[in-house]
Amino acid sequence: MKAIVTLNLADITPDANQPRTNKPADYIRELGENIARNGLDNPIHVREIEPGKYVIVNGECRFLASVGNTSLAETGTIEAIVLNVAGKTPVGIFLDQIRDNVARLELGTMEEIDAMAKAKRLGASVDEIAASIGKSVRYVSDSLPLATLPEDVRRALDAGRLPKEVAREIAKEPTDARRGRAFKFALKGKTCKEMFAWVEKYHMQSNGKQMLDVLKYKESTNDELKSAGKQLDKFVAAFTLFNKIASGKGVIMVKARDRDLNKLDEMCQAMRRLAEQIRGNITLYRVATGKDAVPVPVEVPVPVEV
Repeated sequence: MKAIVTLNLADITPDANQPRTNKPADYIRELGENIARNGLDNPIHVREIEPGKYVIVNGECRFLASVGNTSLAETGTIEAIVLNVAGKTPVGIFLDQIRDNVARLELGTMEEIDAMAKAKRLGASVDEIAASIGKSVRYVSDSLPLATLPEDVRRALDAGRLPKEVAREIAKEPTDARRGRAFKFALKGKTCKEMFAWVEKYHMQSNGKQMLDVLKYKESTNDELKSAGKQLDKFVAAFTLFNKIASGKGVIMVKARDRDLNKLDEMCQAMRRLAEQIRGNITLYRVATGKDAVPVPVEVPVPVEV
């Protein structure tokens, strides 16, 4: 069992990187009154940054409650456990903080999403983030794009007025302006299904307008069209070649690169999104030009169950 020590409040500093950002004043005040009345059940966790000086790892609310409560502040001290973080990276410490907050159910929806995104920026893999919060890799992968949503969409998601499924669909839009308009469309629906349908309708309208704009100005963008065509030809050729050599070898190819499973999974998800975008543009182009030919099915090798 780790030793509990008594530290001076003045020697302790909150961590600016703490994943929990929402600390309501009323909650801190009530927590301080509870600690003054019943004592501190769980010591705060700190790490020493220089002799006699500490930064909080976990327990910032308990620390703020002690500082803000008159009777507790008069003692000038708080019980703490000094953690040995030698050899731990900043991302390792941050993941520990996320794990503690999730275990205490203290992170709001957007706080959790922002914490996951920050951990990713610090260099954590999706697998490591998933393990730290006790969720699936798919849950983390689906949540990360939500960190880029505009503020009004973030507030609605955090307040529970916007389902995550709808927010993920809004996040597919390429700019904040379009995400904001997609959000307004979503608010026309009352249920998750209706909101999702309204966002899809916005996708079709905005992408359709973009397609019509391209068609309208096609004569002035011949060079751009030629360049885009060559790039697409290269993509088709590369995919056709890979499809040919990878047929029936999917499992062994994955095994050969099992150290990069996370990168492979992210790449596959990106390819899926790209495929959906291209197919959507094909549909829009057919509608805009009247070229409604039936697409020729392409055989794609199905992975063998083992």
